[in-house]
Amino acid sequence: MIPSLPLRVLTPIGELRMKTSIYRQLCAVLILLASIAAAQQATRLIDWQPVVPSPNANVRAIQVVGITVNATHVITGEPFSANDDWLDKLTFKIRNVSDKTITVFWFHVAFPEIDLGDGGHAGLGILYESDKSPDGRNRIAPGSEVEVTLAADKLHLLRQTSNRMIGTTHLTRLNILPGAAFFDDGSSVSGISLRRP
Repeated sequence: MIPSLPLRVLTPIGELRMKTSIYRQLCAVLILLASIAAAQQATRLIDWQPVVPSPNANVRAIQVVGITVNATHVITGEPFSANDDWLDKLTFKIRNVSDKTITVFWFHVAFPEIDLGDGGHAGLGILYESDKSPDGRNRIAPGSEVEVTLAADKLHLLRQTSNRMIGTTHLTRLNILPGAAFFDDGSSVSGISLRRP
């Protein structure tokens, strides 16, 4: 003999309540998933820092010829979506546009959300040194390109500063400032724009 299971017969009102409950639960799950996705992706912006031109502003030595975040091409001045770790995955492609070989270059990036007062913003320096580099970096011949990233230790300090000053480490904007280049003949130039003419 097969035991009989008690059957529960739903009335039209009971069935409606069950469907409503399932619908509410499904909506809650969808809202939760949407908020998680929104927290991971946010609008970011990389742009050129407005500066007073230096006497060397028109001298060409190094130039930003490409920017990627997590291998996705980014255009300066145009908003893009990226995860909160976008600064860890940010890469600048730099070209030597001078007629000399570069041994060292540097430039700064600023974070407008971290206001230091007096019009200044927190920033980081990006340094490329060929001669003192433990990772085998080469000198940069005219027309050659290299890729540089933000140093992990500097990013860590930036995030600590950001958290202390503005209460978050989730920065959304970065500005590129002028830089300097040092050549293998001993000459150098500073205050140069990295922007394409």
